[in-house]
Amino acid sequence: MKDSNRSIFPEYMSRDEIEKTVRQAYRYGKRFKTQENRILVHGNGIDIWIDKTTKAITSAYPRKRGLK
Repeated sequence: MKDSNRSIFPEYMSRDEIEKTVRQAYRYGKRFKTQENRILVHGNGIDIWIDKTTKAITSAYPRKRGLK
């Protein structure tokens, strides 16, 4: 994950906790849709965008309630 001072994850979560949570969501999540060169994965209440070429996580954020 890139270094960043911004986060939409809860303030009580440490950087390590966020990374662990995102990795678990990636591992157990389900592919939701493909868009150009990106894949959206839903897992454990987190949306994760993955670059199809590099297989790298490009962004991850908590999913808003009510979205499926």
